[in-house]
Amino acid sequence: VSATSAETSSPLQALRQDLARCRSTVGFAQGLYVFLTQRGFRPLCTYRCFHAVCRLPSPLRQVLRWPARIAHFLAEGSAGMDLPLQTQIGPGLRLFHGWAIVINDRAVIGRNVTILQGVTIGQNRAGCAPVIEDGVSIGASAVIIGGCRIGQGAIVGAGCVVTKDVPAGAVVIGNPQRVIRCT
Repeated sequence: VSATSAETSSPLQALRQDLARCRSTVGFAQGLYVFLTQRGFRPLCTYRCFHAVCRLPSPLRQVLRWPARIAHFLAEGSAGMDLPLQTQIGPGLRLFHGWAIVINDRAVIGRNVTILQGVTIGQNRAGCAPVIEDGVSIGASAVIIGGCRIGQGAIVGAGCVVTKDVPAGAVVIGNPQRVIRCT
């Protein structure tokens, strides 16, 4: 995952893929149901809407930018999570239970990533933030810090502290991280 590949689709297409990962059918009623019942989806929805507003023509963008930013701030507060608007997030992100999730604004998150509650994705003192590749699952209360890369399809176990690269398809657990399976 590079900085540009995380956001190759339009924000509204990405929102549709996010919704598809939450429900098997995608439509207005299903979207409204997910928005109202799944706490982690609200900040993600307002994140996508903010980025859609940023693509509008200049006069309209200037009028809608602050209301979109405020809506995102309120959605983050109601979900108890920190999902900065500067973070690069690929389509299909699923935030299970969306509580106490903290993501650094320099992090890059690929396509079809699943993040459970209590996860921290942060930078180290040098200012390096993680790159989470496509199809990664991150367990509850996991901490991923620094300029590490989590390989495609990897699984980060619950409570794991990751500070080094994780190979593609690997399963890591523990503190410090320990690879228990690599495909």
